Amino acid sequence: MKKIPEKLGQYSEYKNIKFALKEAVYDTVTKEAFEEKWCSFIEKFELQQNDWLNGLYNERHRWCLWHIMKKIPEKLGQYSEYKKIKFALKEAVYDTVTKEAFEEKWCSFIKKFELQQNDWLNGLYNERHRWAPTLLRKYFWAGMSTTQRSESIHSFFDGYINSTTSLNQFVKQYDNALRSRAEKEFEADFNSMDTTISCGSNSSIEKQFQGEYTHAKFKEVQTEFRSKMNCDASLYIVEGSFATYHVLEEVSIGDKPKERVLKVVFNRENNDVNCECSLFEFRGILCCHVLSVCTQERVKNVSNKYILTRWKKNIKRKHSYIKSSYGVKELKPQMDRFDKLCKHFYEVAEVATESEDATKALHEILHQFNSNVPTMDTTINKHKEGKIQAKSVVQTPPTTSL
Repeated sequence: MKKIPEKLGQYSEYKNIKFALKEAVYDTVTKEAFEEKWCSFIEKFELQQNDWLNGLYNERHRWCLWHIMKKIPEKLGQYSEYKKIKFALKEAVYDTVTKEAFEEKWCSFIKKFELQQNDWLNGLYNERHRWAPTLLRKYFWAGMSTTQRSESIHSFFDGYINSTTSLNQFVKQYDNALRSRAEKEFEADFNSMDTTISCGSNSSIEKQFQGEYTHAKFKEVQTEFRSKMNCDASLYIVEGSFATYHVLEEVSIGDKPKERVLKVVFNRENNDVNCECSLFEFRGILCCHVLSVCTQERVKNVSNKYILTRWKKNIKRKHSYIKSSYGVKELKPQMDRFDKLCKHFYEVAEVATESEDATKALHEILHQFNSNVPTMDTTINKHKEGKIQAKSVVQTPPTTSL
């Protein structure tokens, strides 16, 4: 709400827009009422093209699954068949990949153990779209999951603060924790560029990911390649350019082995692929079922859209140039140059904004410089390579012919 003036202040009916937005947010108690009021004010003030409002409307928030599962003993421990109930609940949560399968398993175990009057379970079911992995798979979460404590914010402060830490100590330790995280990220980036993790197979697709992704993300991809050994893809039907496969996968639920079948649709025209498990949509990684089908279809390389830029090893992290108390010392020269340039740009911008012509002229100069940056990068890299080669020549001892 603090950003409303910044994002909506330019509209002539700003006050009415602000009132209508707050009314939709604070004065509704059901999802349907919120949807109705939101759409009404968007249409009334013709705000369909406002990116900020569209982003807010499409944003999704999740509940912490780890905290939900942690409450099982407290909420269900009083039942005589507690162990069976717990197993059935976990099976519905973790062992379903479609909405229909989740609904069927949930309703089945509720009916079997006569849990219709349990308020906690009823509340979870009513808000299932906020926490159930199966229902969240259609949204991209970049691999973020809070299914265990080690993935939560607690692990970030492990070794730095505890229950006896004072406020003064917290401020210092918070800085130390950030510095440690920044140094680990820098080290990981350096290792990704400087070393190579061996492929576990001769797959050209695995080699494709090996050359593009950071070590951490490539290890996740390799997990799917290993899981591919548990999959058996069989062609079900071909309709035009679309080939539908049924992939039989052997999985373990607890200590019990189990088989499940997932549907994968492969487009033979453009090599687009879609799996029922929605792992790529959910985490941005191609699943073992898709990789199994790619093997059947003799796919040598996947489309670039399946290699996300956010996890490439050569991506430039712009935030690392901003000075901070926890900055990595190896990046200090870049930080200093970045800081000086920003100060200079700010001074120039102050002068240029006084005139429309000066602003346009500055934009043209910046565009021209920006278009020449790739050429400059190439020249700098060649210069560096030349220095390295010259250095190696100087350091190479003279050969003696016998």
